Amino acid sequence: MALVVAFSFGFTDEPEHAPLTLDYIHYHVNDAQAARKFFIGHFQAHPLAKPDKNPLPFVEYLEVRPGQASIAISPRGPFPGLNMQDPARWRRTPIRMDANTPPAYGVHWLALRTENLKLALQSLDRQGVKIAAAEAQVPGEPHAKAAVVWGPEFTRILIIQRGGEKKQETLYGIDHLLILVEDLPENVRF
Repeated sequence: MALVVAFSFGFTDEPEHAPLTLDYIHYHVNDAQAARKFFIGHFQAHPLAKPDKNPLPFVEYLEVRPGQASIAISPRGPFPGLNMQDPARWRRTPIRMDANTPPAYGVHWLALRTENLKLALQSLDRQGVKIAAAEAQVPGEPHAKAAVVWGPEFTRILIIQRGGEKKQETLYGIDHLLILVEDLPENVRF
């Protein structure tokens, strides 16, 4: 299983300061149908219409909140008619994730925002979503309430509630991604 993040550049009045915005979060999983059902069933995601000429028909895009980045889900390849630059990638043995797999560099969690963490966790627990940590610390946000649940193939999903927010139009929304890196100053510079 791999989790890939795609960014795009937004438009602004100051082109030299074009913001880097999140375009989509791509889950490349062993069981794409299970991942799809997970986000639709537990986080009220909706499938996005595919373009008429979708160059990657094996990718499904889901939306958690209108106007936000989407979640893309695809199975493992190889895919007929698609020439990858590194065909050896499909011969690699995938790591079967479980609750004891240690964190590695890359995407550590996808954070979804909610208005009421307690109610969200109760609902997710009733639906059979496994809670990895009922309390979690969010770096740089000591007053945020957060918990971690297990997502598709033991990916981490942080559920976060911040105080004083206006009412959301959907139960959940994409909040942020936490990426673990070896050299923070170098990654900030990049």
